[in-house]
This record gives sequence, C-alpha cells and structure tokens, in this order.
Amino acid sequence: MLSALRWISGAAALVLVFGMVSCASPPSNEVLIGILTETDRADSELALRGAQLAIDQANSAGGVHISGRQHYFELIHGDSGESPQTAMAAALELINQEGIHALIGSSRSPNAIPQAQAANAARIPFISPASTHPQTTAHKPYVFRATFTDDVQGRALARLAYEDLEARTAAVVYDVSNNFSRNLADVFRQTFEEAGGAVVAAEPFTSLSADPDARWKRVREQQPDVLFLPIYTDEALVQAARARQLGITATFLGADSWTPSRLVEEPAFEGALIAGAWHPDSAAEHPGAREFNDLFRRAYGKGPSDTIMVLGYDAAKLMTAAIRQARSLDPDAVRRALAGIENFPAATGSVTFRGTHGDPKKPVCMVRIHQGRVELYKNLSL
Repeated sequence: MLSALRWISGAAALVLVFGMVSCASPPSNEVLIGILTETDRADSELALRGAQLAIDQANSAGGVHISGRQHYFELIHGDSGESPQTAMAAALELINQEGIHALIGSSRSPNAIPQAQAANAARIPFISPASTHPQTTAHKPYVFRATFTDDVQGRALARLAYEDLEARTAAVVYDVSNNFSRNLADVFRQTFEEAGGAVVAAEPFTSLSADPDARWKRVREQQPDVLFLPIYTDEALVQAARARQLGITATFLGADSWTPSRLVEEPAFEGALIAGAWHPDSAAEHPGAREFNDLFRRAYGKGPSDTIMVLGYDAAKLMTAAIRQARSLDPDAVRRALAGIENFPAATGSVTFRGTHGDPKKPVCMVRIHQGRVELYKNLSL
C-alpha cells in the first residue's frame, strides 16, 4: 500500500490564529504527517517530492505497527505562503483542522521559525528540511532539523580554508542588514582566527551602500587568500563579478545560500568552494545516499540533482523512522525517539540527534566549481 497525498487550502488559515476551529479525528489506521512548503517557489515541489518518496518507502515496508494494528503514513500538504504570519497560520490549520501527528515544516527559516513555535506549543513533533537559523530549534524540545545550522557551516568553511586550502589571510564581505549574513561572517571570522589565520578585511554593506568599488579596493589592497561572501545567489553574482573586474584573485567561499548550478558557468566563480548538504557523488561515502539514489532512479528513471529534494526525503525518513521506533503516536514518545537517533543513514550523511537539542551532528558537503562542473570536494565532519 502506498500513501496518499492530500493538499489542503490555506484560505481559512488566518482564522486559525485565533483558535476558531474544531479538531477533526483522523482515520484510526492512518498516521498523518503534515508538510508545509511555499507553493509559489520553484523548490516547493522538490521538497514535497522528496518527502513523498520517503513516505512511499515506509509504506512499502509495511508502514508501522501500533498496538497490534498496521498503520500507514499519509502526507498532507499545505501552503506556507510568503510571510511568517501565513506560515504560522498554515501550521495551525494542519494541527487543529487536520489532526496531524507530526509536521515537516518549511525549508525557509523565516517561515520555519513560527511554524516550529506553533508545533512545539501543540506538542507536535516537527522537523524542518533545510532551515539553518539557530532560532528554529532553540528552546523547543519537539523541534528538529534535517540540515546543519549556520554556525556549523561557518565553522566548517573556516576550517576548510585554513586546513585544506592552507589560507592564512581572509576577507569577509557581508550584508550587515541580514541576520543570516552577519552571523555567518562572525562565526567564520572567529573560527578562522582561532585556527591561526587573520581576517585582514571585514567589509559590511547594505543594498543602499554608496561607492561599492571603494570596498573592493580596500579588499584588493590586503590581497587575501580567500574571500567569504555569506550572501544569496543573486547578490553573489553581482559582487563576485565586480571583485574580479577590480583585480581580486582570492578563492571565493560561499554558504548554502549559494545555488551552485546558477554559478557554474560564471567565470568569476571558477575554483569557488561552497558549503551544502548533498552532492550526487556522496553516494560513494554514505549508504543512505546510495539507497536514495537507487530509489530515485527507480521512481523517475534518472539520478537526483536537487539538494532540497534530498533534504525533504531525509526529513520525512527521519520522522517515519522515529514513529516506527516509538510504535506509538503519543507525541512525547515520538519526540523521545527522534531525540535518541544516532548514526542514522540519511541520504545527506550520518545523522545523530542524541544530545544535540534538535540540531543534527552530520557532515557538511563541500563542493567546488571546476571547469564548468560542480564537483564534490569533500564531506567535512566537525
């Protein structure tokens, strides 16, 4: 038996913020797992498709036996919208109207954080596929994530620069108005300097900054070995191109906010190293990645290529594994099972939640842009 996928409308979602709902009782033989994505974003379908693969895989293996009865998983899809307010309302709709037993939240931190708050308050086990912001899990015992935190990738990039690239000087150019960018810049700088390197230029900017060339000229004067740009892809395309035009030759470093497939043909990014969660060649190192690749090929006739799909799969696989381990739909039993996961063979590498407060111990996948290809550089564990 394969799972069904239900999609619910968010039309009445705002009413739910005020609790004006009645709780629905789900069928007794179904385990209802909600999933929230931004349906007007290109990666929404990818996360959903990955999660559905994990749900179908669990059902093909017999679902879960609870109190002597066989239960099957059903995925219920809702739309997060594009604001924290609609994201929380969508979570409340799944919790209060659909009676879900667990929730896979948004991959975007601004939406995942309020969803996590709602789920934790309702004692609903929650996991975000790709939210990296520390606040997603902070002080929320029912909340987990399938990816690493911003702090982890910042430390990993600094260590990679110092140990693998043997860089001794670095520059950091970051968006001071963005918490994600500012926090990554701070973590990278602290880790790189603790290792023995020197951050010779730290240049904050905003989208309204005057005379951006002056910033790049100051960086050029320092001739850093590496240049860390903890910003998003669109901004990175502009900033990196201008840096190269002004003669900066440092190796670029990027966080998971970069989309390598959009940068691979841009000459400015040749040799750039980027932190991420997954690369297809990781299957040579991770049994979970090999299993996912095989499953994906059987389903779609080709190999996987999108990280967000893999993280959607991992989020659903971790949740179904915890429910099967608990053999219960009691939310605290499922939470304890998630919190006890150790060396789980996820598609993005071995995952451990034991002792982590919802933030997994797992490798950071470092990729390199080289001669028009995105290559696996190494999987780095801290």
